[in-house]
Amino acid sequence: MKRKNFFRVKPILVGEFGPVREDIKFRGGDPFKAETVPSYLFYLESGEKHIVVDTGLNPSQETAQLVGLECKGEDLADLLQQESIDPEKVDLVICTHLHWDHVGNLELFKKARIVCQRSEIGWAFSPPHWEMGYLRVFLEPLWEASERILAVDGNMKLFEGINLIKVGGHTPGSQVVEVDTAEGKVVIAGDLIMSFENLQREWPIGLFWSLEECMRGIRYLREQDVLVLPGHDWKVGDIDSIG
Repeated sequence: MKRKNFFRVKPILVGEFGPVREDIKFRGGDPFKAETVPSYLFYLESGEKHIVVDTGLNPSQETAQLVGLECKGEDLADLLQQESIDPEKVDLVICTHLHWDHVGNLELFKKARIVCQRSEIGWAFSPPHWEMGYLRVFLEPLWEASERILAVDGNMKLFEGINLIKVGGHTPGSQVVEVDTAEGKVVIAGDLIMSFENLQREWPIGLFWSLEECMRGIRYLREQDVLVLPGHDWKVGDIDSIG
């Protein structure tokens, strides 16, 4: 019988940004309540395989000016060095979606294949003219690495221990990443859910492409016997590593 391939999952707090309104985090939330939220990178390791899921925000002044939010954080290269992670050894970068706070440091991973849903990268390579200047700052590293992009269509077993599930909802090509660990299955949910509360209360986010897809994705997660890691919950930072 073939031994199952297990990964270790380590969340890394890249930075924070805000204020983010409650009605963005929760559909029907209070637009007059807002708070700062965290931004994470997830490092997956198994033997010789080194994988990153999302690359967090780039807390530069330029980023802050473009998005109109206060952005704080350390240089990601320094954070990775502190964790003894060599970006040159990362084989894959899996993007749950292509928003600015999830692809902010793609240029660090010069040898990695970049995995996205095909329906997600369509608008990234052909944005409307009024978004061109805004997107160029965040997605130029993706454009420049176009020969390294692995575009997938729908659900896919990437290899033993890693499954991609296309959920849509937040963006057309949002996907979640299912990871087998020695402690059980972990799902990195991107912004399908921004906090644990979205899942616990079955309360969709307020920033969505398709509400129907958001609800379908949340119900899928609730049916699984897994640990789900949301995109912007401070409690994720309390986790050292899994597996």
